[in-house]
Amino acid sequence: MPRLLVLVVAVALAACTTDIRPEVIEENGISPAAAAEGRAWLDKMVAAHGGAEAFRAHRDAEVIYTDTWPGWLTRTAAMPWPEDGQRIRMAVSTTGDDARLTFVGGPQDRHAWGLQNWMTYTVAPEGQPEFDEDDDLRFWVPTMAYFFAMPWRIAEAQIVAYAGEQDIDGRPHAVVYATWGSAEPQDDIDQYVLYIDTETHRLGAAAYTVRELVLASQSAVHFSDVRPVGGLQVPHTLTMVEEFGSDAVLHVMAIESVRFTGGALQSTLVPDPSKVGRK
Repeated sequence: MPRLLVLVVAVALAACTTDIRPEVIEENGISPAAAAEGRAWLDKMVAAHGGAEAFRAHRDAEVIYTDTWPGWLTRTAAMPWPEDGQRIRMAVSTTGDDARLTFVGGPQDRHAWGLQNWMTYTVAPEGQPEFDEDDDLRFWVPTMAYFFAMPWRIAEAQIVAYAGEQDIDGRPHAVVYATWGSAEPQDDIDQYVLYIDTETHRLGAAAYTVRELVLASQSAVHFSDVRPVGGLQVPHTLTMVEEFGSDAVLHVMAIESVRFTGGALQSTLVPDPSKVGRK
């Protein structure tokens, strides 16, 4: 049983499909005014991070980070990496979901996990990509890439709605609900609740569902240490907690460096264009 599934089972064994819609949306639905205001806040947030078009124009990026899991239980049950505090070099597309994670140091130094056109593969040092369907890779590779890209890519959400304001650490944040397809919970599409700083317009945090492997749970990520890179405002510390408002840290993605490469990583991200899967 995959380690991720162990943790999800403990959380969601007896649960129905997780629903994180803000109460006002759950009770009243989404009015045209709430949809328009939510979209306006989302546009402000993306612009404050440098703009979605500017992000896509970079084509790809190399992100070096460490991922640390402070809790013994979650580290034992869910951490996918060869070691705690694993250093990773991530190649990530800024226009799609392709990504590759290469381990730097540790027992699997220079081994890599990849996702190309929703096909998973592994690469041994000096070896060629070996494609094989793997649920762990299918979850973790695009998830880590999306955490990095969320301030720009969440603007792709089809359904958006404003849901009021809420303070985080004494600062007011606009609350914006975002999802695809239908506002109601769905078995195979995630929901997001975004918290946008009303002064800086930057993304402060996001609650989200995890619908992989049939069962569902929820978590949240806090964004901090924003630095300018390539004309964008890039969060360099991403702290994942059990759920929004919780102090229980699951893991921390600490970014050391970001380098936008203007398409230089395309052969790394798509090593075999003939391989095409389905999301």
